[in-house]
Amino acid sequence: MSLEKNIERIADALEAIARQKPASFLAAEAAVPAASEEAPKKEKTKPTPAPTAIEASAAPETTAPVKVTIEQLRAVGTALISAGKAEKMKEVLAKYKVEKLSALPENNYADVLAELQALNA
Repeated sequence: MSLEKNIERIADALEAIARQKPASFLAAEAAVPAASEEAPKKEKTKPTPAPTAIEASAAPETTAPVKVTIEQLRAVGTALISAGKAEKMKEVLAKYKVEKLSALPENNYADVLAELQALNA
């Protein structure tokens, strides 16, 4: 059989399929109101305005403070050392009366991280 004949047979089969409506399509079509029928109208609602800058700043903070880990401190410290800023890092640690990050009390992690990140900027 030639290619043209095969294409014609496929086209004929597709046309036959397109002419048939499956039962599920008929059921769905019956459930949808006709275009002439009026659909119930929805009431229009006014959009809620976004809070102003003053209202937003007056809202209480709901974000919990992020807990800084020793691993974060070490990562920033390693970057500082690689950048040749080891002495600056030692100066920050000296302010907290420690010589190494592992000796730093956890309650100082966030402050030290901020200072080390400032040095790395």
